Amino acid sequence: MNAKVKICGIQTIENAQIAIANGADYLGFNFVPTSKRYIDPNSAKTIISNISGYVQAVGVFLNQQLSYVNELIEYLSLDFAQLHGVEDIEYIKNVNTKVIKTIHEVPKHMDIPFFLLDRKYQGKGKLVNLEKAKLLSQSLPLFIAGGLTPVNVGEVIRIVRPYGVDVAGGIEVNGIQNEQKIINFISNAKAIKL
Repeated sequence: MNAKVKICGIQTIENAQIAIANGADYLGFNFVPTSKRYIDPNSAKTIISNISGYVQAVGVFLNQQLSYVNELIEYLSLDFAQLHGVEDIEYIKNVNTKVIKTIHEVPKHMDIPFFLLDRKYQGKGKLVNLEKAKLLSQSLPLFIAGGLTPVNVGEVIRIVRPYGVDVAGGIEVNGIQNEQKIINFISNAKAIKL
């Protein structure tokens, strides 16, 4: 068995197809308006309709209205909603698809399908605490994010043994997703047996 791979911040059909052709399990579409990786729902719809059935589509949200999140889940047929804010358990229960909840430490509520352990502060290139991640991954279906690159992903998987890994910045060059980095990231992640 291998860790699942999520390529986040997809903005073009070309990069979506490269990721799928090389074995990505999940593609992330960022609907946080302030993010540099934001994609408008209509562009996401074009991409998702072309990749349906090949990979799981994940919508990324941050403290957005539940009605808006559910509207996009339906419009885009999203397989998951990834929640990065302070969404509480009541909010999560009313999301109309499976949830990946971002955490920075041990979660209070365990009855959520998937967790994503990320750094508190984005874009610094630092990894999460791998020992803490390893402990959490023993009892939770855990994605690891933050500071992952094609170079370090294999070692992180070997240490943490997570359910999956999630990358955005680590496959970019000057803020643009790079085809070779996508290929190398997936290949290096899938090379490690769990």
